[in-house]
Amino acid sequence: ALGEVVVVLQNKGAQVLHDFLPYFAFVYRRLSLDVNWRVRMELNRVLSTIATINKRSLGPHMNALIGYWWCALQDSSRDVAAVAREAFDAAIATKKQPSVIAFLSPHILAFIKSNLDATPEGLSDKSQFSQEDAEDRYIMAVVASLEALGALMGALTPVDLTTMLTQSAHTDSFGADTEDAVSLADVINDKLWKKLGAKRMLIRQTTL
Repeated sequence: ALGEVVVVLQNKGAQVLHDFLPYFAFVYRRLSLDVNWRVRMELNRVLSTIATINKRSLGPHMNALIGYWWCALQDSSRDVAAVAREAFDAAIATKKQPSVIAFLSPHILAFIKSNLDATPEGLSDKSQFSQEDAEDRYIMAVVASLEALGALMGALTPVDLTTMLTQSAHTDSFGADTEDAVSLADVINDKLWKKLGAKRMLIRQTTL
């Protein structure tokens, strides 16, 4: 189905993007932890197609998308991560990426924090996922979030890192109040250190 969406967008993208994007932003968030890596790859292929057709159209949806998208760049599947990177590079010029990442970092951190604070049951509805799938989704979310946290810290300049460590929660990188914003200090806390010592092998391996 996602492959068909790509074809439709390639043929009629300019005509349908305005109405399609709010729906896609919702679907992207819902499917970003799909246990099937092919679904995640095709999901990001749709995103890449959108960025190629009209990258400016993504602007109003970036706060909602960026946390999921940044974690997709660290997906355990190299194919998924590669397509997510292709989409990211199509949407944001390389020279502008550091400043855009810094601007959006509070929202990235908010998503990372929500994943690191979550439980398998909290991330997956028992009526829709088996216990095994819920566990797989949880591990995938935590591993990607830990990788994403490291990638974010590596992408920020020393000045931006200092700002993110010292700014208060609910304040973005430019000092504006926002309900969703989270600072780096909100993420690097006792809960994080406990997560680094998690019994789940894949999570522990991520921290080595």
